[in-house]
Amino acid sequence: MEQILQNNSEIKDMQSHYCMIARYHWGDENGKSNAKFARLTLSEEARQAGFVDVWLAYDSGITMKESNSHLEYDIEKPRVITRRIHSGDENGKTVYELASVIARKENDTGISEEERSRLYMCVAEDIEVVTNGKESKAQWVQSSASNKVIIGRNHYKDENGKTETIFASLSIVEKLSKKKYPLVLTDIKTLNECKESKSDFSVDAPVHDTKLKLWTKKAFNTNFLDHTWVESIDPSDEFRCKGGTDKNRFLHEFQIPHFTYYALNEVRDKDDSIGILYGICGVCHQMANRFLYPSGRSITQLNLEERPKGYNLSSALYGTYGYDFSGWRDKVYQPAYNKYAGRKSEKESVENVFVFSYKTELEKLKTFSKEYFADILTTEMIEGVHKAQGEWLTQITDILSKYEFLSDDGKIIKPESISSDKVTSMYMEIVQLQEDVFKKIRGVVGIPIWKKLNNGSPDIIDIVSVEEALSFYESIIE
Repeated sequence: MEQILQNNSEIKDMQSHYCMIARYHWGDENGKSNAKFARLTLSEEARQAGFVDVWLAYDSGITMKESNSHLEYDIEKPRVITRRIHSGDENGKTVYELASVIARKENDTGISEEERSRLYMCVAEDIEVVTNGKESKAQWVQSSASNKVIIGRNHYKDENGKTETIFASLSIVEKLSKKKYPLVLTDIKTLNECKESKSDFSVDAPVHDTKLKLWTKKAFNTNFLDHTWVESIDPSDEFRCKGGTDKNRFLHEFQIPHFTYYALNEVRDKDDSIGILYGICGVCHQMANRFLYPSGRSITQLNLEERPKGYNLSSALYGTYGYDFSGWRDKVYQPAYNKYAGRKSEKESVENVFVFSYKTELEKLKTFSKEYFADILTTEMIEGVHKAQGEWLTQITDILSKYEFLSDDGKIIKPESISSDKVTSMYMEIVQLQEDVFKKIRGVVGIPIWKKLNNGSPDIIDIVSVEEALSFYESIIE
């Protein structure tokens, strides 16, 4: 949750200066959690030596499971904590955003941070390790000195395990003269306490972007269909998109605002299906596009050779982001986005209830086809594709109703329990329906153009697998 400062003072400059100096915890993941941050400031000795500012530059984000977690430190190149996020219990993820200390002298104007690092460095001194026998009874963990920050931490097992927190004082060193100038802490801020399982602590953390990489691997043992998934570089993470994470072929790199990673992480769902019922509302291609959504781009906008194999076919049936994307975006993603962007949200994220609107989805598919296939198909061909898409939506609606996945008011219902026979039977019908629709599209566009759409193959391929469906519903199969 966004933390409101108890003793907030206005931050006017654009640089980041605040790092974590203490942490409070009591109880398990539902217990109280809190933190203190302080502004890293030049000492009088540093100012007399000509230094005019010190600030924090984003270094990296580290994701780890809280139990048996180890945040390593380096006294020669210390990094401070500018943000800590934890979700869930001891098996949940903890994310640390770390920053390097940057200093500037008055005559340094125009010197890049890389050049500046050759002139000055920050070192950690007077290492102090505070050990708590039980994390659940730690309360406030802070240094006995007034000028030390947290640079490392080790936690063992669950809330009853031991925790070691490493503190140090920081100094700026002139590399040529080897002279050291201490840094001091001012403007200590105590944040509002919250549940550990939903904690997010930061003050004026450095702003930066996160890179996402789009990868593919062969799907269903065919050369004409790719499974697609998304890798987050910083923090390091893998959005599986209901499948494996083999790095067989790199497709493209995307940039997203860093805070949107945390929003995506919050709404990713089981198997990273991100609000999509497999084979009903989309497949891995549409899941990947939802993870890429904060970048403002999608697979659809990539060059033909960069797109995953089978993408043209899956998007002809499900569109770019899958069915009821606007409902998912507004009801699920937007509240999470607001939270991590520091905006007030009228309501928390809610469980996604898919609303299947034949008319809405058909119009989306028509729009998609006009834009996506305009350079490949004639107007007459596109009209033929639209007719096949309409038949697909009509018959998939009938299948969902038959197997009680669709309510009378048009909401797609994921059952609380289901038999494997029912999953198998329903998805065999979906696979057969897709084959029939693809045959009609192939008949409309002709074999030569079909091969362009189908990565060189004249054949009909399955983009949904019964085995994958059984895996998707594994947790609720009776």
